[in-house]
Amino acid sequence: MRVAFAEFKLVLEPSGAVALAVALEGRIPGPNRAVCVIASGGNVDAGFYAEVLRG
Repeated sequence: MRVAFAEFKLVLEPSGAVALAVALEGRIPGPNRAVCVIASGGNVDAGFYAEVLRG
């Protein structure tokens, strides 16, 4: 969630950030494949989101 906001200015809920996290960690199987990540959802509590952004 923090990386999505810092790098892409996207507000994602935790489950919406999972695909992005997997891709950024290089955990997509198979070399030399094009990858499409659907980053979705902004349904997150403001207090929780602030905590996540603080680290």
